[in-house]
Amino acid sequence: IRLVAIASPVLINTQGLTIQSASYNNSQLEVKLEATDFQLLDKVAANLRAKGIYAEQTRQAKSGNIIQSTLVMKER
Repeated sequence: IRLVAIASPVLINTQGLTIQSASYNNSQLEVKLEATDFQLLDKVAANLRAKGIYAEQTRQAKSGNIIQSTLVMKER
C-alpha cells in the first residue's frame, strides 16, 4: 500500500483540510475531503502529482464556507 504511505502525509499535514472518509479498492484510493477553499484542494492534488501520484478531484460541492470534494488517487 505504497500509495497510502505517499498520500497520507500530504493529506494529514495540510492546514484547512479535513478527511471525512477513505476507501481503497482496485489499487485506487478515494478520499472524501472538506476544505476551506478550492485553491487548497488544487494545491493538495498538485503536491500529490509531484510525488508521482495520479490525483483527480471529483464531486466538488460548496456548503457555506466549506468545500466538499472527493479525491481519487492511483499510482502512475
